[in-house]
Amino acid sequence: MAKRTSAVSKRATTKDHRLSAAKGREFLKLFPPTKQNWSKYFPAYVDITISVFKEARSYGDDRIRFDLLSGPRRDVLLLDLLDAEVRGGGFEQLYGNSSGDGAHLMPAAIEAVGRKDIAAIVKAANACFPKGPAASSSRRSAESDRLPPAALKTWDKLSSRFFRLDLPFKLTHLGGQIIAAYPGEFFKL
Repeated sequence: MAKRTSAVSKRATTKDHRLSAAKGREFLKLFPPTKQNWSKYFPAYVDITISVFKEARSYGDDRIRFDLLSGPRRDVLLLDLLDAEVRGGGFEQLYGNSSGDGAHLMPAAIEAVGRKDIAAIVKAANACFPKGPAASSSRRSAESDRLPPAALKTWDKLSSRFFRLDLPFKLTHLGGQIIAAYPGEFFKL
């Protein structure tokens, strides 16, 4: 996994959304996920992603502020949003929601954990936008309305490719790699 820069200093301007040291120890004992520990791993992972999402929405302008998160926290959130949105309704759903505000950042987050195959799928979906997906929901929505029908077909094909990937633990194992590499970014250790 490529090393990501940390931006703990940004936390000084907002509430500390990291989870307790006890939650950190619990999560790190459960990583990596297995079939045997999935029922405990997944809720612990969700607690982490919720804390990151709350931070990303805490800057007062009702947007998901990926730019104000540290690299590791941003990447875990991007992986989680990609997985949830594409599994929930394909790339069309990702781009139609505020989660898509980070779509242009997703390939780098995926490449940072060594999954170039997944990054290639996201890059191909992003390429349906002539200038890439806008980081603003309203601009992206307007751009989506102007896309040719072939773009929607491409998104459907790419969503199907995403579903066929061998991801027994969704993308949580990839996010878990980041969390395990940077525990101080997620827990008050």
